Amino acid sequence: MKKNIFILLTIFTFFCASCAKAQTLGAGVSVDSQGNLIINAPLYVFDRYGENPKLEKAPTSINYEVDVGIYNSQKDDSNSHEFIGEIKKGRLSITIRKPNENLLIEAMKFWHISENFFTNGSNVKIGELSLSTVKRDYIWIRLYPNLNAARILEEPITDERKYFIDDGHCEFFYSLGEVNITGKVYEPKLTNWHYEFNLHLKQGWNIVNERFYYDVKEEIEALTSITLSKDAVWVLY
Repeated sequence: MKKNIFILLTIFTFFCASCAKAQTLGAGVSVDSQGNLIINAPLYVFDRYGENPKLEKAPTSINYEVDVGIYNSQKDDSNSHEFIGEIKKGRLSITIRKPNENLLIEAMKFWHISENFFTNGSNVKIGELSLSTVKRDYIWIRLYPNLNAARILEEPITDERKYFIDDGHCEFFYSLGEVNITGKVYEPKLTNWHYEFNLHLKQGWNIVNERFYYDVKEEIEALTSITLSKDAVWVLY
């Protein structure tokens, strides 16, 4: 009897430990006990060609396949992750297994910067998640911190698309360990393109806010680790 109780307690302990590892990140995003990223969330769309477009929930008639990639900035096949997800009835539904190490690259090589810019983690391998569709009207699937962050602006250049969404979206990075970079990074190789980091990646999936802005004549890519708010939205465009 005591032996049976011990076995049941052991099983229960392992079950609880497994459950404890699962995380809910917000915006229909969670990480299960195996480290897989699960997305099940409504999508928003807007009319690029209409007048005064606004973000609205995608109609249930939208059904597309979704290509999943892990971008590592060096390999030609970096977008290969052996996954096809789906948009079904206007919702994004996909489970993304944690990537194999051979799809990842050292953090300093990912951003093409010296290890001197890291407080730690320059050699930790990372990769960036990419979600897209093969449909011409809708290509990228991006997560915005909230509806207001996904500002719709008029396209400044001649293009059949009349409107676009201002940058300031979220990216998902998978890391094999802790990576920390803080401050502006200026490298001669990057000419007028520079990075601004407030980045603190932990082992597993991480959410990073990415935005672009101009500082005098320099174009800055700002990367900041964030926690999602309840108002974060997925946008198909």
